[in-house]
Amino acid sequence: MEILFRGRSLKDYEVKDCDGTVLRKIKKGDWVEGYYHYYYDTYIKYTQTVHSEPPLTGDYELDIEYAGYDLVYETEPIDIEVDPKTVDQYTGKKDIEDNKIFESDIVKSDVFGRKRVRVVERCNYTGGFSEYTAPHASIIGNIHDNPELLEEN
Repeated sequence: MEILFRGRSLKDYEVKDCDGTVLRKIKKGDWVEGYYHYYYDTYIKYTQTVHSEPPLTGDYELDIEYAGYDLVYETEPIDIEVDPKTVDQYTGKKDIEDNKIFESDIVKSDVFGRKRVRVVERCNYTGGFSEYTAPHASIIGNIHDNPELLEEN
């Protein structure tokens, strides 16, 4: 299982490439995913995967050999301060639309005609996550952004 966390950013950030090109602007309140770490405050260590064509070298044979290949790399990790109340762990499962399911997500499922709306929670006995994360579930929100979804159901 991929170990991954998400949290809501407390500040604005710019994710830059090694040459200073801004790849993504993260605004205060945006959700970010990455590796969790704690040092006085709560942070998500964020990297961005970049796909680009390799630069031309001027060597005709070498440039032809690598033409059409994607150069894939990750940016240097940056620490993004997040609201500790919004930090949730990835369950390792995805919904029917291939979205990652995190704890605190609200999922809807219809199994054998039984429609259910549940919050994905950590199971204290096994250390795993509630079984509402089966492949027939779809994410309809989370408790941080959409608490009213629980009141409706």
